[in-house]
Amino acid sequence: MTTASTSMALILAAATLAQPAAAGQGAAARAPLPVSPDRIDLRLEVRSELPVVEVEADLTFQANEDLEAVELFMGPNLTLEAVAGEDGVPLDYQRRRDRVRIATPALAAGDTVTWRFRYQLRFPASLREAGQMFTALPWYPHFRHPPNAFEYTRYVPMRTRLTATLPRPWVLIAPGAGTTRNDGRNITYTWTDSVPAPATALVIGNLEQQSRTHSSRLFRSFFPPGARSVSRPYAEYFAVAVTYFADNIGNLPRRNFSLVALQLPEGISGLTVAGVTFLQAGEIRPEQPFPYRILAHEIAHYWWNYHTEIPRRSDGWLREGLPTYSALLFLEHQYGHAMMRQELERSRRVSLAVSSDEPLALGFGMATTEAIYAFNYHKAALVLHMLRQVIGSDGFAQLLRRLHELPAALTRGAFVAEAERIYGDDLSWFFASWLDSAAIPSFTVRYDSGVHEDESLSLFQLRGVIEQHGAAIRHPVLLRIPLDGAPPLEQRVWIEAGTTEFAINLPSRARGLEFDPRGDLLYRSVTVEERAPR
Repeated sequence: MTTASTSMALILAAATLAQPAAAGQGAAARAPLPVSPDRIDLRLEVRSELPVVEVEADLTFQANEDLEAVELFMGPNLTLEAVAGEDGVPLDYQRRRDRVRIATPALAAGDTVTWRFRYQLRFPASLREAGQMFTALPWYPHFRHPPNAFEYTRYVPMRTRLTATLPRPWVLIAPGAGTTRNDGRNITYTWTDSVPAPATALVIGNLEQQSRTHSSRLFRSFFPPGARSVSRPYAEYFAVAVTYFADNIGNLPRRNFSLVALQLPEGISGLTVAGVTFLQAGEIRPEQPFPYRILAHEIAHYWWNYHTEIPRRSDGWLREGLPTYSALLFLEHQYGHAMMRQELERSRRVSLAVSSDEPLALGFGMATTEAIYAFNYHKAALVLHMLRQVIGSDGFAQLLRRLHELPAALTRGAFVAEAERIYGDDLSWFFASWLDSAAIPSFTVRYDSGVHEDESLSLFQLRGVIEQHGAAIRHPVLLRIPLDGAPPLEQRVWIEAGTTEFAINLPSRARGLEFDPRGDLLYRSVTVEERAPR
């Protein structure tokens, strides 16, 4: 988890399924699509000695307006051979790069038709040479929302059914529920994913499957042959994490989940698509540390990006920060506060190690991959943790559930509105400091302690001042005061821009002062100085 390749893995995983458009801050209203896809039925012919898969795809869709032509998309690695209507009559089409424009007998609004596509899906090498075939981008005819300069490419979800016959020992992995038929030489896979998805991964490899049911969900794990002892703790972790997120964020319509260990493209350690989580097989070895954080982060993407869509480039801090911090919440629940604090400290180190200063509001529009990773993953997780300190743990848990239930895509505006609704007041001061400004504060704390006397009693008191440098944040910070003959006393003080004075009554004499002992606040440095006693 501490290697540079892991860092870049998470950056690439975020962009694998959606290539960014031009940078921007807003999002225009979406025009309705001229068609609505219903389902796609795929039939695959795979030969282990060839670097291609022969595909027939029946695409069923409904016209939303009168049409004489339909435009759809096919990836550049697809060699289109023919398009025919339901009656088998070939249709005229023109292909330009990844777009296919198909002339059709006039369609009236409300008409539903099925077209058959015949094409080849090309890979760099055959199964026999590479040992696997893997693609995460839509590898079939599909529709996209109209281009938006401020968003990632957004594919239109549809139901998927697939049938494929493979020579043994090759296994096909897909996110839906299915059946297999084994004639001793070949295996025929038939599976259906009734949950409309924006993309369906295609994975074929020499892998061993384990299945288990947990909380009425089916979990399947696929690992290289001979890795059964390694796969078991991964499969258990996978099931427990999915159940935790479902219980604490919200249910998903999907009941089938797969965890796959295979050779991912260079630099990628983890990747999630609808229903399937991938891990880099080369990094899964008995002597390697278990990738607690990476795996939980990828699992959390089922909720953040797939169920709750986060489409804007400028909201990269939500797109990756929410999975990162959700993973930390799971680690805290499953393994205790020490694990959570360890990962928060790691995020702090990564955030402060970047030489450039760029505000989180830029999201994936930042200038360098180093900043994109450090800020959208790690700094964003720390900001979410600090928001939890402001609105409370119960309030933050409620916020995650509300975001899960949003009827539309999640944007900064929607996030802030829900947070303020839970907080019961304006939070612009918080988001202006941590999203729109790149400044990170440092602190100098000066204090003294002694006996404070008033008309009725004498008691010990600690007085001090917190000076803020390099930024102007407002935030609660925990102070811990070790005491003579008593347990340490903890009290929160609200930091204000500039200088904050505080006075804390004590049951006995203070033996020091600790600033933010749990590491809840992001800052560059703190100096704590004791003044001469009173």
